[in-house]
Amino acid sequence: MGNHENGNDQARGGDDLHALVESALNHELTHDEISELNRILPENEEACRYFIEMQMLNDRLAQKLAGEEASVIVPFVEKTPVKRNYKPWFTGSAAAVAAVLLVMGLYTILVLKPAFQVVQSTVKGGVYQAGQELKDGTHLSFELGSLQLRNADGLDMVITGPADVELHDSGAITVNQASLYTISGGDKLLIKTASGELRNLGTTYGVQQKENGETRLDVFEGSVEITQENQEPLALAGGVAGVFSSKAWPPAKEKADRSRYTLNPHSGFAVNFRHKDAQPISGDVPFQASWAEATEPRGFLVPPGTGVGVEWLGQSLHLREGTVEDKLKPYASHLRCYLDRRTRDPLYREMKLDETKHGAGIRLSGLNGWYKRMGAKGYRLIVLRAGSRSDYVFTPLSIHAGGTADGTVLGTFPVVDSKSVILPGAEEHLGGRIADQKIPLTLTNDRILLTVPPQSGDLNQPRSNIAAVIVEPVFE
Repeated sequence: MGNHENGNDQARGGDDLHALVESALNHELTHDEISELNRILPENEEACRYFIEMQMLNDRLAQKLAGEEASVIVPFVEKTPVKRNYKPWFTGSAAAVAAVLLVMGLYTILVLKPAFQVVQSTVKGGVYQAGQELKDGTHLSFELGSLQLRNADGLDMVITGPADVELHDSGAITVNQASLYTISGGDKLLIKTASGELRNLGTTYGVQQKENGETRLDVFEGSVEITQENQEPLALAGGVAGVFSSKAWPPAKEKADRSRYTLNPHSGFAVNFRHKDAQPISGDVPFQASWAEATEPRGFLVPPGTGVGVEWLGQSLHLREGTVEDKLKPYASHLRCYLDRRTRDPLYREMKLDETKHGAGIRLSGLNGWYKRMGAKGYRLIVLRAGSRSDYVFTPLSIHAGGTADGTVLGTFPVVDSKSVILPGAEEHLGGRIADQKIPLTLTNDRILLTVPPQSGDLNQPRSNIAAVIVEPVFE
């Protein structure tokens, strides 16, 4: 193999790989770094060989190779510094083990991965926190709320209570009771239930497991294979639901129902300002909110199951024609914010708006009853902003108590983080810009009004566009 010179750094992944391996040897890898290392190794034989070599340099692992069974070759615990020049490739037993690992592709056992990582949680009591790693064998048990998890391969899963679930590893779980919604992105997940085992084939689907042993499977995209003892495997395709148990086979089929998983009483809700000709938002974007559509520039609605009244007044709804991936659909249409033609509207006067100060008004009423019913201590807001040029800057957003513009100003919040994206209808050389404006307050007001300044007709000036308002319960 020859000496490992610096000239081979690029073949092995360069400085990024050195840093990743050093973190691995020190057991300091983050969840994202684990995912990155597992992406690099199978694509680059030199990188994989280098990774294994560095582990062979570990004294404790060398002792295990010399005196114990091969089955103990898993974690390594002592710090091994990364060097720029290395000795020739190992010989004897070390080389044999490395060759077997390379040929069989077992490098993944050398990277200790958590089963899943918490993305977000609405479970009461703060038991689960964003970024928390859940290891193999973790038992999840809660009555209220939802828990979004992600594994190192990018598989997303939302578990809604009442839940009794055990995580085996990043590719298998046991569900005794829960409502579970999964977007697999092609990564396979084995779900064990009292009624049988479910294996997805790259799909989006939901599972509801009852205490009495009955299982409901809703397949939205792709297909899911069901296996049951002494029965032939059966696959359900997208758009189909099946209800079955250990005593009821084959599954009773009906139409798949996404609302069973996205309209749960402990999640948030959202209002999307969507032009009637724009693509509808899938119920799984984002996980934590059920969506209501505001398809006129002025109107009133009550998001399903909330009892919260939402009124709004803007100039018009902007449409970007064309298709867009699910995660960008909430930004593909927005409320234009200037009120020069709305001054005679009764809602304009009722909200006590001023066309020189306000570009739009969005009022939410009845919030206390909504969040208190689910045992939350308050709520928080995320306002989605969008524009069709990548160089746009967004105006601040103000929150007024009492539902009118002359009420106490609870805060005025600038947009501190935005990103450039490609949105349908955007000028090709300019792209688009979006922002998730997370308001840093836990609110308890029953009635609030959101306002933004009027925007100029000059496209080089800051934009006040509002694409959606998300309201989330706060339990901690």
